[in-house]
Formats: sequence, structure tokens, C-alpha cells
Amino acid sequence: MKQLISFLILFVLGQTIQAQDCNGPAGKLTINKDPRIDGILYQRKNLIGKTPEMQGYRIQVYQGSNRYLAQRTKSDLENQYSNTVDIYYTYESSEFKIRLGDFRSRIEAQYLLHQLTEKYPSAFIVPAKIKFPRLN
Repeated sequence: MKQLISFLILFVLGQTIQAQDCNGPAGKLTINKDPRIDGILYQRKNLIGKTPEMQGYRIQVYQGSNRYLAQRTKSDLENQYSNTVDIYYTYESSEFKIRLGDFRSRIEAQYLLHQLTEKYPSAFIVPAKIKFPRLN
């Protein structure tokens, strides 16, 4: 008897409850979204694939037009400092530049500059866009 009553209640409820409105236009879906979502998606699309940068300092060890000397300086620095700092080799306006490190402040850069001045007396600190520091 309980099963029959339970079945009838479920049958009646199933007939009266509808999950979708069958009176609306068939095959058409309307989505209402906040217009700020497009702005967020645009910003995210522009950030993908870019390395995050911040203003900081690097130590410039070499600047000149001699490619051989630039490559030799870079290899010497890689032998000494490749485990501690990043080394950047660039070519701008017919000059090669060798720069070291990603320092957030001049004081951080000054410590390494003091070590470098014995072998590279012309080294100096330059402001640059740097990569975010590593989190250890």
C-alpha cells in the first residue's frame, strides 16, 4: 500500500514539475554577462606568454662592438657566476652588451659589483626591466 501511494505521489509530481520552459523559442539560448568579463579576458590573453617584469638593476660588464671579446667575457662569467645569477647577452645599436643579475635594489647589485671590479674595472650598475625574483 505504501508503495502504491509513493508511486502515485511521484507520478503526480512528475507531471506537474517541468525542468524547462517549453513555451520559449526553440533552439535559442540567451546569455546575459557582465561587460567587465570581456576586459578581464582581454587582459589575460595579453599576459599569456609574456614574462612578468619589474623595474630593477643589472650590472653591465661589457659594452662594445667586438663580438669575440663579448662572447669570451660571457663564457668567463658563465664559468664563475652561472649558478648564482642570470647572464644576459644582447646586441643593440651595433654594440654587444653583457649584463648580470636581476636585482631589486642598487644595494643588492652593489655587493656583486664589488666582487666584479677586480677583474672587470669598467663594470657598472644600470637600471633595467628585470624578471621577478625566484621564490625558494
